Amino acid sequence: MKIRFVVSFFALLMVASPGSSQSRWVHLDTETGKLIYDTSQRGDRILDFSHAGYMGGGVALPQVPDVLTIGPRKGVDDYTSRIQDAIDRVSSLPLNNGFRGAVRLLPGEYPCSGGIRIYADGVVLRGSGTASGKQSTIRMSGKDRHSAVVIGPGQRRREEMSGEGIRTKITDAYIPAEFAPNATQILLDRCSVEGDNIWFVATGACVPGPIVLLNCRFKGKGNIEGHHRWTTGMLVDNCQVPEGGINFMNRGSMGSGHGWGMAWAVAWNCTAKFYVNQRPPGTYNWVIGSVGESRLQARPFDKAPFLPEGTFDAHGTRVSPGSLYLSQLKERLGSQALDNIGYGQEQDCL
Repeated sequence: MKIRFVVSFFALLMVASPGSSQSRWVHLDTETGKLIYDTSQRGDRILDFSHAGYMGGGVALPQVPDVLTIGPRKGVDDYTSRIQDAIDRVSSLPLNNGFRGAVRLLPGEYPCSGGIRIYADGVVLRGSGTASGKQSTIRMSGKDRHSAVVIGPGQRRREEMSGEGIRTKITDAYIPAEFAPNATQILLDRCSVEGDNIWFVATGACVPGPIVLLNCRFKGKGNIEGHHRWTTGMLVDNCQVPEGGINFMNRGSMGSGHGWGMAWAVAWNCTAKFYVNQRPPGTYNWVIGSVGESRLQARPFDKAPFLPEGTFDAHGTRVSPGSLYLSQLKERLGSQALDNIGYGQEQDCL
């Protein structure tokens, strides 16, 4: 089975279609152009996700110098240790203007039987391509299931984490599913994942947002979800999961007793085969302006009772603004912030 995580750029139609409507929970004021947020009786509202991304969002990615380069070799059937060793070596370097350096993968295919982990901030994993279209591709292999790329603090590198948090950049590369954004202020922008029987994106325990998936495409029978123990603050914005699910749910006793995987999450103008959108106690999850089947279900391994359903708003009809993240970013930092991250046209967020 070949599983790929692809960072690429698409010509996207972000303009609201004639059938667009407005969400009760957040919409544009027709006179001022500002976002208006509705609240629950207790004052709960959709959060501002625009702080996700490099340097808190709206800042262009810098050109970080390559420190180590890896190329394909004949006779090598597993590159996991080679890539991980290179990342660890760069991770041990001192920060220089906020960066340690980049590991570049030359064009070619890199089978990996294990996950690749980036625990230190200021580290870039970079792919490359040729004029003929050859790309850097990491192909996941092996019998055991594992996350392909894990970002965030872990036991191996926890002592190196600063109070400023994790700022890890992955640019211009073919890198694989599954992706585990186990840090705050993560933005996955215009990415594509292919594979079956996987989690396209899954978080670990107690991961605080904002985490944003923007204009991503996921192909195959897989899911996006908070995997276990109260991830909070994920936005799935204009993402396509035609054969799989977007799940904000209670995973019950699955795994090590995962329980509630996600709270305060939003799926905005998405398409999926199905949504398991449940409401954890004292919180909300929203599916807004999205297309796909709503599935009621009990906790895993139980037949009843069905857990309380999260909020569905304008289901089956695209809402305006077209992108919640881009609209929030523009309102907070202005149009230049959109241009900095490759969304220079005003209609990108309308």
